[in-house]
Amino acid sequence: MTADDFYSGSVSAAFGGNTSFIPFAAQHRGQSLREVVDTARDRAR
Repeated sequence: MTADDFYSGSVSAAFGGNTSFIPFAAQHRGQSLREVVDTARDRAR
């Protein structure tokens, strides 16, 4: 996964860090696609 969230990744980019990031929603065994999408959406808020 990642140590950054949308906020810290954006701040890092603004101060000369990585200027782009791609969110990735990993679906683990036993998780439904709906659960993964809902979790990823909630983390992006």
